[in-house]
Amino acid sequence: MNRARSLVTVGDPGRLAAAGLAAVVVTIQAGLWLSGGATALPDIYRRFGLSRDGLEEGKIWQLESYALLHGGWVHTLTNILGLVFLVPQVQRILGSRLVAAGLMGGVLAGGVAHVMVSRHEVLVGISGGLSSLMLLLTTLAPEARVRGLRISAGNLGRGFLIASAALMMISPQTGIPGLERVGRWMDERGGSSVFQIAHACHLGGGVFGWMLARWILRPRADLKKLRAARARREGGP
Repeated sequence: MNRARSLVTVGDPGRLAAAGLAAVVVTIQAGLWLSGGATALPDIYRRFGLSRDGLEEGKIWQLESYALLHGGWVHTLTNILGLVFLVPQVQRILGSRLVAAGLMGGVLAGGVAHVMVSRHEVLVGISGGLSSLMLLLTTLAPEARVRGLRISAGNLGRGFLIASAALMMISPQTGIPGLERVGRWMDERGGSSVFQIAHACHLGGGVFGWMLARWILRPRADLKKLRAARARREGGP
């Protein structure tokens, strides 16, 4: 009984939060799908999806609203799996406020990174927030082992950031002279699906999660340290 009560009080808030957010995403996706999707409703995606053009028109809400739209059911279900796994994990460790901060901050940072490297492409999906939560977890517990993989959580997080940065830089959409040739070479040889992923968004969200984790892990000043610092300033012993 005590164990059951403990599981309810510790685990349920994260599961409920993940389920609630997943339900919102599925409901929106189902409504758009039943109405014909992006082909039939391009104005919805232009208004609430994220693009640099949209921001220049004053649609600031796009920096968060794009996370609730998705490109299709595979995209939607993939991100829902991420929500179901990551949100309860972060909730157990840090609580609901930092879950919200990590998710919304990652969405914002991922969106900013996207519009910095891409002008016309419309971004949708919550993966920037998921990237943030993943780096938050892997940075807080770098020595943990990832189930099913022979790799530590810390190496997984670092590898994710490096891969996202590399794929962003060689992407034809980024247009970095020299590097884009590599991306075009891959694109011509059947690798176009690699560049349909918003690597800049993943990188921006991941960096935000890493920075949030480093802030959480920062050294905290205690009374003894404060007194010692004051004594040094005043020339005392």
